[in-house]
Amino acid sequence: MSSGAAMILAGGMARRMQGADKAFLPLGDQTLFEHVLSRVAPQCRLILISANGPPARYAAFGLPIIADQQAISLGPLAGILAGLDYLAQHAPTVTHLVSLPVDTPFIPTDLIARLEEAGGLVSAASGGQVHHAVTLWPQTMREALRHQLIDQGNRSVRDFLAGHGATNVEWPITDHDPFFNINNVEELVLAEAWVAPAPPARH
Repeated sequence: MSSGAAMILAGGMARRMQGADKAFLPLGDQTLFEHVLSRVAPQCRLILISANGPPARYAAFGLPIIADQQAISLGPLAGILAGLDYLAQHAPTVTHLVSLPVDTPFIPTDLIARLEEAGGLVSAASGGQVHHAVTLWPQTMREALRHQLIDQGNRSVRDFLAGHGATNVEWPITDHDPFFNINNVEELVLAEAWVAPAPPARH
């Protein structure tokens, strides 16, 4: 199990799903948040939740809830920076943070191990596509990240990764992409088919 930390990026409403709180959309017998948590929990001892708004909705999980430190939301990069700041203050021996979005319910069970094995600033990839929100962030990147986000006003995760020599680790696509993310109702319906129990065999 990793000695680093993971952060589930759970902020934001799903504009393409009538403004629902995406983390609590049902998928099978769990919410999207519960799917991600159940996959990452065996991989990592410390899990943070990046979420703005009322924290009470996550109280039952007993995990630290980290809100962006800016008056307005600056996107996932602000959540990642807030997570690194939290670790620097509360868990200074933790050297890195792995970010993953709450709408990616099929993340690989070897995600953190393979990112840590690669080392440095490294993102997950599949099918030739880089998943910028699924990245291992070394604590040494914290001030550079703050500089881009606050001083330069650039909230792009992609720009930061490109500007700091990020590498990628590729995962195979089998039945479905392990980094399939749910952005609309059609994608939620597709994911439902993947988690549905197989029909009983006919004799």
